[in-house]
Amino acid sequence: MYVVKNDEDFINYYINKQIDWPLLVFTRHYLGGNAVKFAIDHKDENDRYLLLSYVYKMYMEDTSVIPEIEKLAKNMPFAYLFIADLYERDSDDWNKYIKFAAEGDVINAKIELALSLLESKDLSSLKLLEEYGSKGSARAYYIMSKYYAENNDLENAKKYLLLAADDNDVDALNTLASLYTYKNEIIEANHEKAVEYADKAFNLGDDNSGILLARLLYSSADIDHDFQRAERVLAELSQAGNAEAKFRLLDLWAQAGVDEKKYGNEYFKTANEAIEGGCYDAYIFLGICYANGIGCEKNYEKALEAYNNGIKYLKSLKGEDVEGRIKALEEQIDLLNIKK
Repeated sequence: MYVVKNDEDFINYYINKQIDWPLLVFTRHYLGGNAVKFAIDHKDENDRYLLLSYVYKMYMEDTSVIPEIEKLAKNMPFAYLFIADLYERDSDDWNKYIKFAAEGDVINAKIELALSLLESKDLSSLKLLEEYGSKGSARAYYIMSKYYAENNDLENAKKYLLLAADDNDVDALNTLASLYTYKNEIIEANHEKAVEYADKAFNLGDDNSGILLARLLYSSADIDHDFQRAERVLAELSQAGNAEAKFRLLDLWAQAGVDEKKYGNEYFKTANEAIEGGCYDAYIFLGICYANGIGCEKNYEKALEAYNNGIKYLKSLKGEDVEGRIKALEEQIDLLNIKK
């Protein structure tokens, strides 16, 4: 179950879901204010406002509003998808509400049912997905692309991925942006293309694409660096509470040569916030701050503790290639021992 933490999370949720409400009166221009509060204050004005207020309560774990949503869903069958999303995929309740939505001709529900068939190895679902894609569902094309990639049919994987991206499916845009960043069997690496697709996905609300976009802009050797644009992207994500964006800001500042002494307080504050948010790669920057008195008093013991915490975290990541990152922390420990 998706449990929203605050109004902003909910706003991002319903916008990114893009669940068959092309005529929804709430569009991005409401993001400057409190869209959920606006909806609740005006819930008698329009059924969609009312639905939005009910969905908000439901995702705050007030499931007593489900019967009210069911009433609205008789005229707005896409509303069943919100109820279905409360339950585990393929559970009886999930299937019940997905089928209600599909019977109401909700394309997203039909796609979910086709995906369930595909996951059960029923390949007749590919024809259904092809049909839905041809009728304008980029999501159907993206699902087909994933299926062909998983079955090593790279030609079709590329074909349907491009079709999905052309119709602005966020996951397809993000996937293409990632593929264009490194050598692979599907698409030839091209960092300019990676920036193009990452930018599109970020503008549609995908945080991971924003981080990828910023990383390319400040660190790619294949395109001209744009530190200011990268910083704007990361600052926006950081202000929204994205811990990895805070870590990437530190990396950007280091690569751009931002004066550590002049902006030491910001370095130290950002490193701590990144770690508190769960991005433990930032331990290397916290250690550097303590080792050099950047935004804090010099404290070699705390610096060593930070570096060792970073190494411990990286070693816990089973199956990931972390040797280079561990080496960087060990080099900082060596520098620390020289200073002592």
